[in-house]
Amino acid sequence: MNVILIGQDVNDIPIQKGDKVFADDGWVQGVITAVYDDGTVDIWHANAHQGPVVDTFDVKSNNVLKKQIDTGD
Repeated sequence: MNVILIGQDVNDIPIQKGDKVFADDGWVQGVITAVYDDGTVDIWHANAHQGPVVDTFDVKSNNVLKKQIDTGD
């Protein structure tokens, strides 16, 4: 299982469907549901106002993801 922190540059870290996502500010805590060739990912997460939602993030140009940690799961 991979843990991804939202924040800064991912460089060339592989990002896969099913990776868990955590935000430094607590905003997004969810799971990547899709990874696209254009560098965006879909992240399913619980939204306080809307309930569970899927948002698309541009990983490379916006430096959305900070780092990936292999938890060994």
